[in-house]
Amino acid sequence: MKYAIQLQQPINDGYQEYYIASIEYRYIAKNSYVSIYGEDNYGYQRKINGKHLRKIRDSIKKNELISPTAILLAIDKDKVGKYLTLSSEDNQLSIFTDYFYLNESSDHDFRIIDGQHRMAGLKESIEDGLLKDTYTLATIIMVVENNERLQEIISFRNINGKAKPLRTDLAIIAEHEYKIKKKIAGSNTFEYISVEVAKKLNENDSTVMSHAIKIDPNNSITIGIVSFKAFHDSMKILCKNLKISSQIDDVEILNVYVDTIAYSIIVPCWQTVLNKWPECFKKHNIEVDGEKAIVYYNCDYYLQKTMGIMAINGLIADLFKDINDIEDIACASNQFNEIIFDSKIKSQDWKKLGRFDGLSSLSGSKKIKDMIKNID
Repeated sequence: MKYAIQLQQPINDGYQEYYIASIEYRYIAKNSYVSIYGEDNYGYQRKINGKHLRKIRDSIKKNELISPTAILLAIDKDKVGKYLTLSSEDNQLSIFTDYFYLNESSDHDFRIIDGQHRMAGLKESIEDGLLKDTYTLATIIMVVENNERLQEIISFRNINGKAKPLRTDLAIIAEHEYKIKKKIAGSNTFEYISVEVAKKLNENDSTVMSHAIKIDPNNSITIGIVSFKAFHDSMKILCKNLKISSQIDDVEILNVYVDTIAYSIIVPCWQTVLNKWPECFKKHNIEVDGEKAIVYYNCDYYLQKTMGIMAINGLIADLFKDINDIEDIACASNQFNEIIFDSKIKSQDWKKLGRFDGLSSLSGSKKIKDMIKNID
């Protein structure tokens, strides 16, 4: 027997009624629908976003699906008794298993407020044989007055409009540090190298990246200019191009890669960038944890923002793709130096609202790389 727990939250002069349950995918799919704006009365949902759906589907294929967030459904008050009845056992509410299991021609009484992309991703994965339709989901059922959608629509807006998407920067770092503290072998070499390279560069006052990478977004004092996510992603591409194995559990070996990438690749390459476009940098002192530190970044230029990081580190990754041994990096470094010093790009081109304004996307960074290489 499956059980739901009743929850009543105070709202205005009354209360909002919910039921919380663990329900299998097939039951939700059989008895729910998405109320699409322009297609249904009082519809408020957009149609499926293909890009979002592909991300969910790809995550499932990689066995990365973790969805603790509940699916939120709405149902009219007069339909509740059709699905839920007061149980004689401990006064709990039991979901009618005969309805869910036997009624093949469902009335689709539930409306999906939040979770339509997860449901669509699960549907495709089940059809592809990757999952079974008994996949269980945490589910919240919101009871609304008959034919009254206002509270339902407000809930949808609060979830999708007011809730600010969380940046994943801190989560990446926190997971990495948690694994180190718990002595858990990293499941992804690239994650380890990316975080450690960022930390090494930040802590070195003699490099152009000194305290430039925004590793701690919770810090009350704004330090840094480089997006950690942008830097992290660029390092993962570099690791892949260097043909480093994605599964290395030996920390000593990992740290050799960290030092090589940080001090033999990134530091000298960015020193070349500094020499080429010196106006984009401004050496000054700041205070970090009560101590003086030196930084070189200049917030008036894009060079160390996402746009520049994606372009410069992307160019570095491209050049290091064809080397056969990570120790044999001199050739790629020399090639990078030649490209930078031969470039017709001027410091002024990196200035905010200047020539590169609006080129912060992936395709934009590719255009900037071509311009750096004097390719029209």
